[in-house]
Amino acid sequence: MTKAVKIIFTVSILLNLLLVGAFAGLALKHRSHQPWHEVKNEMAPETQHLMAKAYQDSRREMGVAIKDMRKGRDDLVKIMSAEEFDPEAYDVAMAKIVKARAEMGAKRMEATKEMAAQLPQSERKKLAQKFKRFGDRKHGGRRGDHKGKERTE
Repeated sequence: MTKAVKIIFTVSILLNLLLVGAFAGLALKHRSHQPWHEVKNEMAPETQHLMAKAYQDSRREMGVAIKDMRKGRDDLVKIMSAEEFDPEAYDVAMAKIVKARAEMGAKRMEATKEMAAQLPQSERKKLAQKFKRFGDRKHGGRRGDHKGKERTE
C-alpha cells in the first residue's frame, strides 16, 4: 500500500470510531434523560431501591398486557401496510392496543400507590413534584398553556 492509502485508511477507521462513540454517547444521554433517572437521582437510596423493586414487580405483572400491545402493534403495521385498508381490522387492532395500555397504566398506578404508602412524606413530595413536571413536559409546558394562550381552567 502506498503512504496515501495508509493515511486514508487510518483516517477512515478513526472517523468510524468517532461516529460509533458519538452514537453510543447520544444513546446513553437519551437513556439518562428518562423520567425514572431524574426522579431516582433526587431520592434517598432506600426510596430508590423501593421504587425500583415496585416497578420491576409491576412490569412482571404486565407481561400479558405487554404481549397484547405488541401483537396489536404488529397487526396495525400489517393493516396499515396492506394494499387495501381495512377499517374494521384497524379498529380491532387499536382496541387491543388501547386495552393493553389501560391495563398497563392501571398496574403502574397500583404499584405507585403501594410504593407511596411506604414512603415518608418528604419523599412523596419529591415524587409528586416530579409527576407534575413530567405531565407538564409531555404537553409542551403547563397544561392549558399551549402556544402562549391563557390558561382557561
